[in-house]
Amino acid sequence: MAVRKVGSCRILREVGRGGMGVIYEAYQDGLDRRVAVKALDAGKSGSADRVERFRREGRAYAQIRHEAIPIVHDLVLKDDVLYLVTEFVDGADLHHVLASGGRLPAECVAALGARLADALDCVHAHALLHRDVKPANVMLSVRGDVKLMDFGIAKGKARPIPIREVVPGFPRRLARAIERCLERRPSRRWETAGALAAELEACAAGLLGGARPRERLASLMLERGLGDVDGMAAIAGEEEPGVAVTRREEPDGSARPSNRRIAWGFAAAMALAGLYAWLIRP
Repeated sequence: MAVRKVGSCRILREVGRGGMGVIYEAYQDGLDRRVAVKALDAGKSGSADRVERFRREGRAYAQIRHEAIPIVHDLVLKDDVLYLVTEFVDGADLHHVLASGGRLPAECVAALGARLADALDCVHAHALLHRDVKPANVMLSVRGDVKLMDFGIAKGKARPIPIREVVPGFPRRLARAIERCLERRPSRRWETAGALAAELEACAAGLLGGARPRERLASLMLERGLGDVDGMAAIAGEEEPGVAVTRREEPDGSARPSNRRIAWGFAAAMALAGLYAWLIRP
């Protein structure tokens, strides 16, 4: 580990590597908190496209405030290397969660999907499209929090992502929610990612039987050896975050979404349907 300090952040350990570089856990002395420091690979710093993608990720994070999207703290240039300082998520990405125990319980899929769809609805309200929703870019914390990561290729124009299959075998209402993502007729699809989030939240509530989504997700992390008892204890008594569906009013005062919002909602539905195929595969 060559770098020891970035700004006011002391590097503690390496926690992951990706296509863009290395991610470290760090400690910010002045504010007494753990943070994540993402370093753009020095070998890729000379690429204008890579540097712009890295800066774009920082700008995207900075524009958005949502419980399921990490908070960005700083973008630092040190010794010709860019570092993005963000909120630290103590947990694992869905790729590792799936690898540790196979398919997820239906109630966990519904709870995860509700939070991701709500996050995407917020992203779209900021005229952005994530474009890279996949298990490796979704973090699940030991506290049961869901975080949508990696906005490196986010752009402002919606482009539907085609999905070719939906795996059967899920509860009927949840299956219908997924199938509606794939409707050919626009009038029968989800109008927005927020509408999809609300339906998935209802699915999760029915499947959980009164249990809180975060507690169930935190227990899933514990069951798969990726969490700890402290994470469960930390959320006891805390308020449960829910989805906050936002709708744009039309000139006549109605809540009908615009064509662009419909396109964004469809793109989010396609992305989530693709993610479901990963989540519930054997």
